[in-house]
Amino acid sequence: MEDQVEEIWRHVDDTLRGSLPPDVYRAWIEPLAPVGAQGGVLYLRAPASTREWVRRRFGALLDAALTVNPAISRIELIAGDAPPPPAAARMSLKPGYTFEAFVIGATNRFAHAASLAVAELPAQVYNPLFICGQPGIGKTHLLQAIGNYVSLCVSGLNVRYATAETFTSEFLAALQHNQAPLFKQRYRSVDVLLLDDVQFLESKERTSEEFLYTIEAALTAGAQVVLSADRPPAAMPLLHAPLKGRLEGGLLVELTPPDYATRLAILRRQAGDAGSDLTASGVLDLLARRIQGNVRSLESALVRIRAFASLTQQPLTLELAEQVIAAMSPEDAAGPSRSLSIERIQARTSNALQLDPEALTSARRSRQVVYARQVAMYLCRELTDHSLPAIARRFGGRDHTTVLHAHRKVQRQLLVDQPTKDLVDNLLRELNDA
Repeated sequence: MEDQVEEIWRHVDDTLRGSLPPDVYRAWIEPLAPVGAQGGVLYLRAPASTREWVRRRFGALLDAALTVNPAISRIELIAGDAPPPPAAARMSLKPGYTFEAFVIGATNRFAHAASLAVAELPAQVYNPLFICGQPGIGKTHLLQAIGNYVSLCVSGLNVRYATAETFTSEFLAALQHNQAPLFKQRYRSVDVLLLDDVQFLESKERTSEEFLYTIEAALTAGAQVVLSADRPPAAMPLLHAPLKGRLEGGLLVELTPPDYATRLAILRRQAGDAGSDLTASGVLDLLARRIQGNVRSLESALVRIRAFASLTQQPLTLELAEQVIAAMSPEDAAGPSRSLSIERIQARTSNALQLDPEALTSARRSRQVVYARQVAMYLCRELTDHSLPAIARRFGGRDHTTVLHAHRKVQRQLLVDQPTKDLVDNLLRELNDA
């Protein structure tokens, strides 16, 4: 490998010698020397006085000249003649985690806006940025979206993403192999540092100290730092106190579980070309209402339903989706339990409008009965976890589209018709107090 390293460097050196002015080459490139290669990276020794400038000014040119060996795709400049790092896990950015692929809703709009601002103006706003929220609702997506945006749109900046667990593993490996200076160089000589799952550092005093020093060094050098955890620093009682204090000094943005509209938008995006059909059949609405946990559970439920339909060679109907969801574990199909029954809602609504409860399930089409039926359907959809078909069946075996139409109509009336608003508000109070 040593001969290959020398050959790769000779090619890079010759390429830059021919493309740069002689005085520029002699001042900045000639002092560089190869140290070794590891994990697709060629490591070059560079003088401490010029290393940062060379990395910023010529980093892209150095990488572009790597055309001899396809296994080597990037160059890193290190201090002294330290060997390359051990084969510790180096986490790469996933290309699918972009801002365009992130579904924006009421519960994540602020976090998305702050992350995009950081990506567009690294180290100029919100530094450090701390994103918190329960697992599976988009923290890693936003962190990696920042990294992907900077890598594609901001030329010449060095981005490093890692989880706190990876940071810990590399730190311990560096201590074991006497490579602490190289470890520090990798994490501190960056322009954008993205560190995920900070809660992993609780009760790890020594690693937390190094983590704090790394953040401070990166910020002092003018780098952008973005961190994430499943809860805010104040809710980590076992976290190293100085590190906790430092994390609380930046902008804290919180992600909360997506609301119904966001869940539905996520499902439509994941469904792709089949989204229109699944929306029309009520399958996506069923999932968006029933799966109220994290985004992973939501996406997993759609994958499971589509796979079941494909493997059993059945059409993906609403009834099939209900069967699959019913067989899922409570954790997968998590949602708030609601004690209200459809019958109770029908009884309260008919009583408020001085009708017999049977009128709502009958075939009668008088204006008063239709109005009461639509209000009751609206309340059933808002206050229970029943699907559209399940609600429709309890109103005389009607079609689920009737419930959907009723819900939308009452929603519009609530905005413009005060008697309807008063009626619904009174019914909500009665049903919640019952």
